[in-house]
Amino acid sequence: MIKLPKLISDKTEELLNASIKKEYDSAHMYYGMAVWLNKMGFDNGYKLFTKYGDEEIIHAHKLEDYIDNRNCCAIIPVTAKPKQEFTECYDILEEAYLHEVAVENNYKLVGVTALKEGDLTTFNFVQWFINEQIEELEKFLTLINIYNINEHNPNVKEILEKEFKKRLK
Repeated sequence: MIKLPKLISDKTEELLNASIKKEYDSAHMYYGMAVWLNKMGFDNGYKLFTKYGDEEIIHAHKLEDYIDNRNCCAIIPVTAKPKQEFTECYDILEEAYLHEVAVENNYKLVGVTALKEGDLTTFNFVQWFINEQIEELEKFLTLINIYNINEHNPNVKEILEKEFKKRLK
């Protein structure tokens, strides 16, 4: 049997597998947040953050497929139990935003590494994730701004629920 060559370097493969873990961690983080939102009566928030978690699983599968299609080995990671207790909704929004900044920085590292190695295929592949991060950061920044504008409004929960519902479409 002829052994076919791997089409990405060991270093890039390692970074992409670390990205799979980050996507699963993101999914579980959003599921944990959804549990708190549900407990606090944010029905639309629960549905939205569950949807966000599901989207992160799709991102992980996209990475797994790419790694496998480059004749490398995707590694399915173990994830830690997500945080499920928060003081207020703002804490969730802030944590999600800061987490997505870290995810963006991870993809920038993968892209820069691939480019330095002359791996234009992986560099181009990772651009999809970097572009996706623009959307991820925008959605949480907008939610944070809505919260901040309405922080002292006694109807802040209802305002956020309307925004969550709007984003479910």
